[in-house]
Amino acid sequence: MRANAKEAMVQQGERMRSYAQERAQGAMQTPIEVGTVVRIKVDRVDRGKMDHKSVPGVVCQVTEQNNYRIVCKGGVLKDCLMRTRFRVELIKRAEHYGLEDALQDWERKPKISIREALRAISMLGGQGFFFCSCKGTCDKNSCKCKKNGRQCNSKCHPSNRVCVNQTA
Repeated sequence: MRANAKEAMVQQGERMRSYAQERAQGAMQTPIEVGTVVRIKVDRVDRGKMDHKSVPGVVCQVTEQNNYRIVCKGGVLKDCLMRTRFRVELIKRAEHYGLEDALQDWERKPKISIREALRAISMLGGQGFFFCSCKGTCDKNSCKCKKNGRQCNSKCHPSNRVCVNQTA
């Protein structure tokens, strides 16, 4: 019985491998050039409930193995991605995402993960909760929100009426 189960798992693994290769070869038929705007899919575990499901970026380098290095708003992604990990943005251009100067000095930009790239474009601070517990006006860097360039939200201090670091 064990030999049959092991053989079935090996066959399933082979089917999965061949499916992945077919999918990758289909994606490789359309080469992507440097400067192309793409959207990288973000896994559910890497994003907050209200965050985007994908991160916009610009292809800045194509490696010898046909992997792509992508620059995003927060920096350059640490990992080179296969073609199957992102989709080409056909309608919008880099200017729509604020990435018009993304290719300038991309080698000097910090290396970041996809989670950090999502945090750079998130209005809510990315995965997890981000709030302060100030009792004052939140106008100095002692406020966690002010220090990180974010506005205070309803979780910070619901009864504080003197906070100046929030939208009206």
